Amino acid sequence: MRHRTSILETRSISDLRELSYVNFGDHDITEDEANHILKLCDAAWTHSGDNRHPHAELASGKCSTGYFDVLRALRFTNLCRLFAHQLVRKANRFMAEHTLQPPDWVVGSDHAGQAISHSVAEFFGCMHDSTEKDRESPTSKRQLWQRFMIGATEQVLNVEDLMTTTETVKAVRQGIRDWNPTEVMFMPLALTVVHRSDEETFEGGPILRLVHYKVETWKPEDCPLCKAGSQRLKPKKHWEELTNP
Repeated sequence: MRHRTSILETRSISDLRELSYVNFGDHDITEDEANHILKLCDAAWTHSGDNRHPHAELASGKCSTGYFDVLRALRFTNLCRLFAHQLVRKANRFMAEHTLQPPDWVVGSDHAGQAISHSVAEFFGCMHDSTEKDRESPTSKRQLWQRFMIGATEQVLNVEDLMTTTETVKAVRQGIRDWNPTEVMFMPLALTVVHRSDEETFEGGPILRLVHYKVETWKPEDCPLCKAGSQRLKPKKHWEELTNP
């Protein structure tokens, strides 16, 4: 088993698969350590700053200096549990400081949010489910909650793998509110593994995260990297060229 001091020494996914949350006890992993894990899993990429190097073309068509596919790390169940354990530590400190009870539900979004939210729910020993994308209107980005009613006194905690904006967590809460016949009690905080948003709070509560990335995005016609001659690449198709310029 590898210990906390050796995270930055890991050089392969095989090394990462030896990591376990039980080795961390009451220690927090640092942002550098979380970033190291994500980058070894090809789950995070940020531009080098060299205008000769390529940059990312997002699904929206915009150009970006960062790209994140956190599920590449969360597919390894030991890493998912490690990240979940660390998020729960942050949540427990916040709840103790504000005299809050643990959640009755942990919820996540479809699809990548399901894995990390389920692992967080396991540590809390509470109920879990995720919303589902609206298959009949895929461009709407709606998240639907269609399986379980949430009791009037039950508290709900949002957990995501990635927050680029707060639009996904907003859609999750709206989907739950639309389906539930009574008012839903959402806890005054949200958790995420990767935070690359300018938003530090949501509905009056903090967004607690393991790692934050500062990322720039532009429309192609406004992109300074394009103007400098940097090639724009779609990460899923050109990962090797993007990460090894």
